[in-house]
Amino acid sequence: MKDNKVFVLAILSVMLCARVQAAPDSVKVSDFGYDPADSTEFIRKALASGAKKVTLDRQAGPWYTLPLKMPSNIEFVLEPGVELVAKRGAFRHKRDYLVELYGVTNVTLRGGVGSAFRMWKCDYQKPPYEHSEWRYALRIVRSRNVLVEDLRFLQSGGDGIGVSGDDITIRRCVCDGNHRQGMSVFSVRNLLVEDTVLSNTKGTPPQAGLDIEPDLASESLKNVVFRNCTSFGNAGNGYELYLVQLNKRSGPVDITFENCRSWGNSHDTTLTCDNRKGQEHVTGLVRYVNCAFGPSRNGSVLFPAKPADKVNVQFVDTVLTNTSKSAAVKVAVNNPRHGRPDGIDFGDLTVFGEGDWFSCTAAGSGDVKNVKGNVTVVSSNGTRRCECIDAAWVDRNLPLFDNGRPVPEVAKVPDAKSVKVFDECPGELVDTERFTVLYKTPLVFFVEKPGSCRFVVRQVNAVPGRKLSTEPLVIVPIGGGKRVSIPAPGDKPTEIVYQAKRRGFYRILPPKWGTRLRVDRTSVPLAVDATSGKSVVAPMGGKPFSLTFASSGEPFTFVAMGGDYYRFKVDMFDANGRRCESDDIVDGQFIAHGEKGDAPGFRKAVFGRSKKPCYDHIKVRLYGGGGFFFLSESKRWR
Repeated sequence: MKDNKVFVLAILSVMLCARVQAAPDSVKVSDFGYDPADSTEFIRKALASGAKKVTLDRQAGPWYTLPLKMPSNIEFVLEPGVELVAKRGAFRHKRDYLVELYGVTNVTLRGGVGSAFRMWKCDYQKPPYEHSEWRYALRIVRSRNVLVEDLRFLQSGGDGIGVSGDDITIRRCVCDGNHRQGMSVFSVRNLLVEDTVLSNTKGTPPQAGLDIEPDLASESLKNVVFRNCTSFGNAGNGYELYLVQLNKRSGPVDITFENCRSWGNSHDTTLTCDNRKGQEHVTGLVRYVNCAFGPSRNGSVLFPAKPADKVNVQFVDTVLTNTSKSAAVKVAVNNPRHGRPDGIDFGDLTVFGEGDWFSCTAAGSGDVKNVKGNVTVVSSNGTRRCECIDAAWVDRNLPLFDNGRPVPEVAKVPDAKSVKVFDECPGELVDTERFTVLYKTPLVFFVEKPGSCRFVVRQVNAVPGRKLSTEPLVIVPIGGGKRVSIPAPGDKPTEIVYQAKRRGFYRILPPKWGTRLRVDRTSVPLAVDATSGKSVVAPMGGKPFSLTFASSGEPFTFVAMGGDYYRFKVDMFDANGRRCESDDIVDGQFIAHGEKGDAPGFRKAVFGRSKKPCYDHIKVRLYGGGGFFFLSESKRWR
């Protein structure tokens, strides 16, 4: 019995020693091997060894690898000068990441002078690679207690770093020359990014240094701090906040930029926070503390859609330098029903530049309650003037939409049983108006009876000089039914056929941001869907085009919006074909009305080139009215 106990103890001792030897505290990857062409198997073995610290040590050349995943409870260290490099010719899947942290905890990634994660953006941007925005150098997802420091993230096929999770610190890093973003932040609690550079992003929109852009309303942004960071030389914006997927139920956002710098971007910082699904907008606070922005190509600060008093903005000891032709600070009203821009505290903002420092594109409804501050404007000759942001300033600079006239509700898609169709040639293909839809503007068609619906379509590049990236079209029966994906048409007119199974409305979901959709011909009544709340159209080849919509004799408000660079002329015709309203060089809002008791029928807005460039895309909205802009006057409904 005694011998048996001794034997068992001996076995346990051997097992314990073996276990300790199998999981040392620290290993070098070269202990497992090094291959100058592909060291994937050695890196993966080191990561799976159970060691708390894994060091990628200096060799004769870089460490080439296939995609890697980090385990929990590990410190991964790159010695100074060591580069972890994507194996060239690999990473064929559009969501291949160089390094991924997925659902892990307690992970540190640390480098030294010259250490880098490097990919091959120039390869991924052309065949045989499939177009992608997601080949990140580092992807952190649903992870907790993560530290990344002293590393460079270079030439990725997507973002240098993509971040979501809790308790994440990124310190003394560089994200340079990436394809989509230097860094993207999706959903985080307790994120600190400091002493980090975000530079030279160029490839696919948004092309920002930083993009804070949640994907879902269930995500949130809590205690997000960027301190001592620099963003420069990006094709897009320096610090972009795009919060349109969030709503009030997402909880308030809390984002601070402290001692941050930006220059040489499209804009230095932007904030867009109108909910895209018609829900109540997200709330919260974005603070800029002791920041220095500019000069950048199109001004420093842009708020393209900031609903009244939702996400508030505060500037503290911040300086803007503006050498562009635009104002240093620009705000816009995307939807008049969202109110005038509100909730902006300029604090003691200082602006260096000539001309007007502030501009507001378009107008909103309602009162302004929370815009304040004192702004000092310094011209190039040293002249200083101070502007107090008071009620009089608000009245001059934040225009009231339509002189306070009530804005009707946006029409809803009607019951198919009540729809009357006007079709001069049923089933035959007819030409449509010469324009494209863009920025995910949906189209709607109506089917009187089951059968074939034919369209001649093509996709048009929205970014001149860039290779066309086509996407499938999706057709969805409104009111329920199976979604159908149509293979992506190219830039040549292509006939597609959809088999409708019932009478009713069907929505065409167009390509995303980088591509415009052109329907050359249609066999069924087809319209731009104004019930979606957002419609953006663009002329073909600078030619005139028209939009026709139904009027029932109830009040409506038609709005067409240009901008600082997009101007046009427009003529509005009533149901009897008489021109009733007209404007040229529209660089803000064109507004036309229908009054209760007007003759029912079809109204038409005709767009053309103004006396000043540039005639490009136009935002159109319809409050009240029929809710649709028809692509052909010979095929309509009411």
